[in-house]
Amino acid sequence: MKSRGCGFSEINACLCTAMYSVFRASNTLMTAASKNYVDKTLEKIWSELNFLNNSTEGGFFKLR
Repeated sequence: MKSRGCGFSEINACLCTAMYSVFRASNTLMTAASKNYVDKTLEKIWSELNFLNNSTEGGFFKLR
């Protein structure tokens, strides 16, 4: 049995967030076979970025 929150979309969201947060002037492109998958992954990305903004005292904050 696979645990929740450890799937490809979670890993993909983490990689996109890390690319955005760590590498200057980087572009990240995320695609999926269905708009629903893109929307769900984008929700995870925004959640991770909001966590970084709120929990790191502005250390990872970027204007977007």
